[in-house]
Amino acid sequence: MNRIAVVGAGAIGSIIAARLALAGSAPLLLGRGAHLHAIREHGLALEDGPGTQRVTLDVLEQVPADAPPCDLVILCTKAQDLRAAVTSAGALIGPQTTVMAAVNGLPWWLFHGQSQAQSGPIEAVDPGGWLWRRWPAQRLLGCVVHLGASLPAAGHVRQAGDNRLSIGELDGSIGERVQSLADTLTRGGLPTAVSGAIRNEVWSKLVGNASSNPLSVVTGATLDHLLGDASLMPLVRTQMLEVMAIGAACGADFALTPEQRIDVGRRLGAFRTSMLQDFDRGRRLELAAISDALLELADRLGVAVPTLRAVRNLVDFAQRRQAAARGNTP
Repeated sequence: MNRIAVVGAGAIGSIIAARLALAGSAPLLLGRGAHLHAIREHGLALEDGPGTQRVTLDVLEQVPADAPPCDLVILCTKAQDLRAAVTSAGALIGPQTTVMAAVNGLPWWLFHGQSQAQSGPIEAVDPGGWLWRRWPAQRLLGCVVHLGASLPAAGHVRQAGDNRLSIGELDGSIGERVQSLADTLTRGGLPTAVSGAIRNEVWSKLVGNASSNPLSVVTGATLDHLLGDASLMPLVRTQMLEVMAIGAACGADFALTPEQRIDVGRRLGAFRTSMLQDFDRGRRLELAAISDALLELADRLGVAVPTLRAVRNLVDFAQRRQAAARGNTP
């Protein structure tokens, strides 16, 4: 893939663009704001462990109508912002462009190319099926992100923890397109594995996210407390089992038990989930792809998930309280 664009200059998008650049791919990074301006002026400061390196990136705030299409466009936004990201990419996404979304939660393409009775768009993540109708399965790559990433300052991205990507064709095949991208990212310093069952990878990560992110908003707790406090552990485990029940009804296989998944989460220590960080800043939460899509599928498939529903309702309550408190602040 000769021409690659990364849409979304947040922490994840910045790291992926930087790793592609370090591999010699010269990606285009599309974004806005002070962070993008700093990259344009001084390059991106990529901090990884004890060292920091400066990476030169080609950045763009607005895509010209006559811009040539890319071979690959990587969407790196919150799931609820995907439609806006696709629109902003404009001419970069041509009739032959491969599209890959590096987002959390259940993707809009989950049932693309499948014949199960439950196949079709998921309204919570793709209202009206806008993304579903836009591209066939052959134009898409699946991606699951495992990255500890943050933006300490404009033009500065920090990468920490067990960083890796899993990518895969939706039909499970392993061909040159997906293998070449994995090799490029790995060569640039971001270990990337090709999966022949990318949907299983999606569900595996969601077991952790759906059982910890909303609960972290309700409790204000970091992962070490969520996954170590005796009073919270039964709640976490029950949510995991409910997510796995929905996944199993969708044909997913799970390599890890809830206890093993909890052990994986504990290794992150006193980590504040991305949803808790967004809540503390008063930002829109990534609930559609992490919680609401699960509840939608549970209803569609007749799977009982009372604990997931209860925690989701508590998040709504926490948001209303926060909004009321901020509205009463002089």
